[in-house]
Amino acid sequence: MQLGIIYKTTCLKNSKIYIGQTTHPECLDYFGSGKILLKFIKSFGKQNFKRETLKECKTQKELDFYEQYFIYKFQSNNPKIGYNILKGTANEFGSGVPQSIPNVKKRMINGIKKWWSNNPNERIKLSKRRKGTTTSEETKQKISKTRKKYIGQNHPLYGTRFKWITNGEQNKRLDINEDIPIGWKGGRT
Repeated sequence: MQLGIIYKTTCLKNSKIYIGQTTHPECLDYFGSGKILLKFIKSFGKQNFKRETLKECKTQKELDFYEQYFIYKFQSNNPKIGYNILKGTANEFGSGVPQSIPNVKKRMINGIKKWWSNNPNERIKLSKRRKGTTTSEETKQKISKTRKKYIGQNHPLYGTRFKWITNGEQNKRLDINEDIPIGWKGGRT
């Protein structure tokens, strides 16, 4: 059973290439996510790009290995030949999504915090945009099902599980194993 593929995207306008990996090979209009590649797709249009499968892989380590191998083989990180910036995967070898790497996760969180602190008006805009909107029952059920899956254990992205408690005026996070203090109840105001 395959996990994903290594593919080569070719620009039909300038013959430059991009080597990438995807675990969703059925998305035929996906050509890659590299910054430079996306700039050229926006400029030339998707109709001027084609994608071909180079290798089917069964594990994340295989995907990472063959992505690096084909980038080297085709020299797609040479700006005269291709759109790749790196010599291989952006992840730690075999890790899958970059967010699962602790130092990458920390940099992402710090970047988001910095962006929010530098753009206080965005928070107000977002709040106004969400005001009056409702979440469908189907979406609520999906969220509930996902949350229930991690009760009493560590969540893969957020670490230790917690619960929200409120005293009617303020909200606090409490470790899932701690007892709710007197005067507080589960949930948020």
